[in-house]
Amino acid sequence: MSSFNDHCLDDDKLKHGVKLPLFDRDGGISEDYVMVRWAWDDKVRAAMDVLRRDMRKAHGKDDNTEELTREGIASQVAGWSFSEKPTKANIRKFLKSRPDVAERIDVLSANTKVFFTDSGESS
Repeated sequence: MSSFNDHCLDDDKLKHGVKLPLFDRDGGISEDYVMVRWAWDDKVRAAMDVLRRDMRKAHGKDDNTEELTREGIASQVAGWSFSEKPTKANIRKFLKSRPDVAERIDVLSANTKVFFTDSGESS
């Protein structure tokens, strides 16, 4: 029989996120990365609650679903390696220009396996 501790996630990964390496122009792994929070992180869940409320308000109005979705994914970013600070505005701007990275962030965030102590760091 196992201990419940065998089913607990890594506190450091929950606090700081896991590293999502970015690709360089040639398709190789670059030195840059984004730190991704777990989908069930309190900050992410709070942002998603706001997102759902805003989407209900926007229903039938101007179609800003893409922008609101990007806002939700931005809440999953805990940090990055870029020289610019990871402000909400900078994260949204980056994700707008790189929808492929936004999708990878969303997928990684939902992958609970990588948030265990003995898991790999990224997808």
